[in-house]
Amino acid sequence: MSIRDPEVLEVLRDEPELLAIADAVEDTQRPPRSRRRVWPRAAVVVALGLAALVAVLLWPGGGRRTILDRALAAIGDARVMHVVLQAPAGFQFVELSGGRTITPTNKVEIWNDRSSKRGHSITREQGRVVAEWLTPEDDGGVGVPDPALEAFWTGYRNALAEGTAKLVGKGSIYGHRVYWLQFPLPGHAGPGSRVAVDRDSYRPVAFYEYAGGGGRFIHERVLLAEAVPFSDSDFRRRTAPPRPLQDGTRVSTEVPQHPLRLGKPWLTAGARIRGVSLRSVMPLIVATGERRSRGVELFYGFHRIQGGETWIQIDELKRPTNSDWRGIPDGFVKVMYAGEDHSAGVPTRQIWSGHLVVKGLYVTIETDLGRNAVLAVARAMKPV
Repeated sequence: MSIRDPEVLEVLRDEPELLAIADAVEDTQRPPRSRRRVWPRAAVVVALGLAALVAVLLWPGGGRRTILDRALAAIGDARVMHVVLQAPAGFQFVELSGGRTITPTNKVEIWNDRSSKRGHSITREQGRVVAEWLTPEDDGGVGVPDPALEAFWTGYRNALAEGTAKLVGKGSIYGHRVYWLQFPLPGHAGPGSRVAVDRDSYRPVAFYEYAGGGGRFIHERVLLAEAVPFSDSDFRRRTAPPRPLQDGTRVSTEVPQHPLRLGKPWLTAGARIRGVSLRSVMPLIVATGERRSRGVELFYGFHRIQGGETWIQIDELKRPTNSDWRGIPDGFVKVMYAGEDHSAGVPTRQIWSGHLVVKGLYVTIETDLGRNAVLAVARAMKPV
């Protein structure tokens, strides 16, 4: 095998000193033309060492196995997995006038005891705790593992130990030179998830979790990932227990024979937008716990269960019923991927939603026309 073979060059690409030596070694392997070249003994020793290094790296499983072993050692083998992630908050703020986009991030700290199935997670937004979860206390004794920890425990760590993780590339991220390792998650379809490990410390620095939906990945920065000894303090609640989940209950006060005519103070996106026409206007009440808010619902296109056509739904409320509108800067809309529509007889479509405040009204937009449609509707909202 020549040192100039593509596989060898891939190994040496980020090692300029070794690549320079490879050039010298390659010269020694070319047939002499007019005179015999004499190389110092030191050069011969270096050449032999380089050849041995290349052999180790290219030997089936050799270099990859070394990387996997070092990545496994960097995590450790204690009882509790402790992970700190910096992750996208799951939404963006998009400026209505200029299009400037803000992508907030949260810091998520998680502990999971693989012996007792106990788990604890804390989510902080700009240093403020916005969510805390203990399992099995908060999930009724089920003990559902956190997806990120499940990925590290039953996915990444097991794949390192069993040698099923794949070295799929090298690169740089967050100022680190990294190896990219891909591994399957038991019971999950798709190509698997990826972890970027620092090439010096072999500690994880980034985590790409496959989320489906046309090859979508959840991208999270890994600030810490290590196995630590058990400590009861890691599993003590630090905030008040969460209230039972309360989704807004939607109640239409009546079903009119004909679409209502909008009047003040309501808003409209026009009679037709993004290729679909306004089909109905319904009175609406949304109740969350003891909070109730009156409003209207505008529906463009045919209802999703009737199949075929695309649709846009706009809800307008006089008061907020949950935290969806919290923290939205003036002049911005909060946009997020909301899941997939699996209605019978209709091809699967991605659903996008938006939240904004216009003229004192709390507006929710939902559509299967995509992110740009949410922005178009938000920009078109005007008083009747």
